[in-house]
Amino acid sequence: AALPTVICLEVPFSDGLGEGVKEDLMEAVSCYKLGADYGDVGAQFSLALCYHFGRGVDVDPVKAIEWYTKAANQGHAMAQNNLGECYKGWIWRSKRP
Repeated sequence: AALPTVICLEVPFSDGLGEGVKEDLMEAVSCYKLGADYGDVGAQFSLALCYHFGRGVDVDPVKAIEWYTKAANQGHAMAQNNLGECYKGWIWRSKRP
């Protein structure tokens, strides 16, 4: 299937490129989800991060692992690392009783 004509830009918050633009995390998640569903590895990783850290969505370890896995299977090195950390338990340490 062809990608729909939608443009979503990833702008890191720390580089200042987004200055003056209102942050809309829910819209960002929608854009990442659209790209992730079409197999875009960057969008899959970004969506995993959203679920991991609760940016625009509730923290959801299961969904974070699902999207890290999809990105990792496409060779995304940071997704592979984060997935390994998830399974090791380090990332979710703060959620343990």
